[in-house]
Amino acid sequence: MARTSLHMGDTKQGRALALDSNSPQLCKECAQILEAQDKQQDAAELYERAGLHERAATIYIQARAFALAAPLMALITHNPRLQLEFAKAKESEGSYAEATVAYEAAGDLDSVVRLNLDQLNNPHKTAAIVRKAGSRDAAQRLAQYCLAARDYQAAVEFLLLAKQPQQAFEVAQTHGQMDAYVRFVGSNASSEDCVRTSMYYEARGNFDAAAQLYYQSGQPNKALTLYMQAGGDSLRKAIDLVAKEQDSALTQQLTQHLEKQQPGASSEGAPLTDDTAASTTYLVLLYMALGRHEEAAEMAHAQLVSSSQRLRERGQACPNQLMRTLMLLHSYILVKTLVRMADHQVHNLALLHPLVGDGLLLHSDMPFRHASSRPACAGKILTMVIVTDDELQPHFCQVPQLSIDVPIDALQVSASS
Repeated sequence: MARTSLHMGDTKQGRALALDSNSPQLCKECAQILEAQDKQQDAAELYERAGLHERAATIYIQARAFALAAPLMALITHNPRLQLEFAKAKESEGSYAEATVAYEAAGDLDSVVRLNLDQLNNPHKTAAIVRKAGSRDAAQRLAQYCLAARDYQAAVEFLLLAKQPQQAFEVAQTHGQMDAYVRFVGSNASSEDCVRTSMYYEARGNFDAAAQLYYQSGQPNKALTLYMQAGGDSLRKAIDLVAKEQDSALTQQLTQHLEKQQPGASSEGAPLTDDTAASTTYLVLLYMALGRHEEAAEMAHAQLVSSSQRLRERGQACPNQLMRTLMLLHSYILVKTLVRMADHQVHNLALLHPLVGDGLLLHSDMPFRHASSRPACAGKILTMVIVTDDELQPHFCQVPQLSIDVPIDALQVSASS
């Protein structure tokens, strides 16, 4: 009946009968009849009822019935050509927000970026899209937008994404965004990137940053020189560098640099200043990194003694952490001396009682922060001492196996505090 009505020209009755039938097949056949009669919008309605969304949307778009096509487009996920057609149609009528959604569904990210920047003034959404998609053309367009807006940090980021490292470097250099340049380049920096950025920092006196980049470019000698020139906490990085490289020339260079700053290097009994105290701390760390544990222990002991004396001279109480560390270091050095003298008598080992009983001196060794930094010989020394001392054995067996965690900062008691 529905088909007959349509063939007889009774579109209204035929359409109504097809819709009331709830038959997808009948709706499809009637839609084809209407489409052949050039009754496009009625045909699209029946195609939609038949579940043929793409065909219905195509007819709606061609008829510029965008409001009817819009809900169907959300259901169409595998037809980029149709999405692109819809996007262009929405853009042509000035519906830019809907157009960007369709362009994105069609995979045309350059058009998404273009509309968000030129029409919608939405750089933040654009940035998220560019970071996710990685389109060079889109990144280039966004970088130019950021330059025009004087957002130089963002411009550097997107110039790099656009594979324009030279222009990104020039923008960073001109507008003081070199930190951003280094951060965005990250581990992908080439040797050329590292060297030219290093030279920038070195020329401005930022030796620490320059050193890191020289090392990243494969120049440990230059990096060490700049770390030493920077001083302060940069010396920790210098120590890490030397320990990692295991190069005798680099080790000697850093050791001599730190030893020159020791009070004994100028005159015996010279006062310990803030600078020399810091130098001693770094020298201890260096000796530990190099496995020279006895020298590290003796130097740490000397500095803690000096620190405690200064505090007493000022009438200040010594922190418990400092005194416990000093006691352990002092006992370690004495035990080492006694062992060398082959003097294992109980009356000479009484100094170990409070340490064992307090849980400070266990299977291990020395008050270094990391177990990997502790000397292997220390365990042997302690074992030898305990075996020869019947009074220590019961205490030792009752002590839980704790690890000793003494911050190296305990060595740094300011001369001005």
